Amino acid sequence: MPGLDGIEATRLINLSCSKSAVLPPTVIMVSAFRQESIVALAQEVGIHKFIPKPVNPSVLHDLLCEVFVDDSPDLYLSRESKPASLKDELMRLQKKVILLAEDNIINQDIIIGLLDGSGITVDIVSNGRLAVKQCREKDYDLILMDLQMPVLDGYAAAKLISEFDQEIPVIALTANAMAGDVEKTHLAGMNEHLNKPVDVEKLYAVLLHYLAGKPINRKGKNRDETISEDVVPALAADFKLIDTQKGLSHLVGNVELYKKILQNFVVEFKGLEIDLQDQESARTIHTLKGLSGNIGAAVLQQTCRELEEHWDAGLLPQLYEQLQCVIAEIEHNIPAENSFDADFDEKIEGTFFTEKIADLKVALARRRSRECVPLIEEIKQYQLSSVQKELLLGLDELIQARDFKAALTLLEGDDGEKTNNSGS
Repeated sequence: MPGLDGIEATRLINLSCSKSAVLPPTVIMVSAFRQESIVALAQEVGIHKFIPKPVNPSVLHDLLCEVFVDDSPDLYLSRESKPASLKDELMRLQKKVILLAEDNIINQDIIIGLLDGSGITVDIVSNGRLAVKQCREKDYDLILMDLQMPVLDGYAAAKLISEFDQEIPVIALTANAMAGDVEKTHLAGMNEHLNKPVDVEKLYAVLLHYLAGKPINRKGKNRDETISEDVVPALAADFKLIDTQKGLSHLVGNVELYKKILQNFVVEFKGLEIDLQDQESARTIHTLKGLSGNIGAAVLQQTCRELEEHWDAGLLPQLYEQLQCVIAEIEHNIPAENSFDADFDEKIEGTFFTEKIADLKVALARRRSRECVPLIEEIKQYQLSSVQKELLLGLDELIQARDFKAALTLLEGDDGEKTNNSGS
């Protein structure tokens, strides 16, 4: 406001009330700006309620109910709401568009599943460079940013994005929960830090806070993550290495999504080999650590954590044995009806890729993007591994830049090793 801004005006009002021994009024900050620095200044003068512009009538109603009706359960939804209620509140965000920067397909499925039915539009990219590119080309309301991604990590991507957009909230996603990691995300300009496996209640609360102005209850206890036992038999009773109740709690009890995650876990990690000299293996262990926690395989998760911390080859036999047992337990209890079956793999590896990759090489050699794009889109219609999807994203980017030579080099370099690895 001209003359005197809202923060300074609130400070003077509180000072006047203090001198007159009068209780100061509740102040709700209405602003189009979402920087943490402004929020911090507002809190210093006693402003603890915020609402973004343009004002959402439903959000305004809830805040006014909180101020004037106090804690009436009939008129105001408690901040201790269970996840289902918080997800219902996400319906306020139906026109919001967020960007998910995450290289692992299972983690992508988890976030998409948790937001299913909310009406939020989610765009997905698989590395930090693509995240920066997308943010330059399209306006987003919020970014969910994985930290360990190929090409460009989440820290670097967040810093680059902040150079041209300082208002967009960036939420870090990582399996690292150390205080130093949290501080590092803040230094990179990120607004919040969500650990993997993602706390569903916190995810919903963070989205509602940054997209609708709902305050976050940072002092409240976490919800009871116990899932009703009558849900577990819908999976199977013969789980010993996997805590299915814990796994379901990370997915708000969504049994079908949980089955899909378990099946894809087998596809992603069966036959895993780790080379401690390879940086890609470090990212793989980090991903396995987070996903083991997601499905409820606590012992495997702990071994991954120890290996990530000490990088000791002596832990590899233990890791392989535990992973093999977890995979065997999943295969025993969850039929692979929705996963990659042998006939499908053979068709993809044998006939389809041989023909399509050969056609794509010819089109790249001719420098004809009109031929390349339809071929890539046709390949995308099939179930692909995360490595294959990453390869296609890289080809897409190079073709759009008309760097056909680099695209052909990428394809020829990965052809034998990656395009034939269809998820096994």
